[in-house]
Amino acid sequence: GTAIYRGDLAVEDVLRLGRERVVLACDIRGYHVVHSGWRASTGLEIRDILRRYFEAGFRLFLVTMVERDGTMGGLDLKALSMIPEIYRGYIIYSGGVSSKRDLEVLRGEGFRGAVVGRAYYEGLLSPQDIASMEGI
Repeated sequence: GTAIYRGDLAVEDVLRLGRERVVLACDIRGYHVVHSGWRASTGLEIRDILRRYFEAGFRLFLVTMVERDGTMGGLDLKALSMIPEIYRGYIIYSGGVSSKRDLEVLRGEGFRGAVVGRAYYEGLLSPQDIASMEGI
């Protein structure tokens, strides 16, 4: 994401790899997209970034709620509500996932996938829990 947001890489060059093969990272802090190791803000909300880069041709996004990353603190429901439904099927959600219920919420909201890192590592989600969530 940083290279795209700072203009170090041209969108067209990245998308030549195939728009279904490239994931654009969208790290969110305080409901704005941040980059450069979470130190700099784009000044734009997630809905604006998604619209801009979806229109440019991206079809897969990794949206991380950085304040919840690795905390197993549950989903940020306010942030989820700020993501327009039209883009949810193109988003892998990350940050705070801690239970099968969180995965069920994400699936119900139409998200493409979820990062379950620490919840899996700590044993809060089993391989069976994850497998039962096919479609997310």
